[in-house]
Amino acid sequence: MEDPAVAVGLAVHFAKISLTQGVALPDVIIKLLARRVEEGDPACVVVAEWLETAGLVNLRSRSASA
Repeated sequence: MEDPAVAVGLAVHFAKISLTQGVALPDVIIKLLARRVEEGDPACVVVAEWLETAGLVNLRSRSASA
């Protein structure tokens, strides 16, 4: 999955599920988004910030531990 739009789409899709059903985001989705954030993709950064604000992920601690 080389297209950052795929990471954005999947993250938004699973975030909606997470928010409505109270379940965690799948780790594979978080890893996919985090990789694109580390690469500096602007859309992925915006989505990651939204997910952090919503309390669904904490990518800053993931990147600090990596």
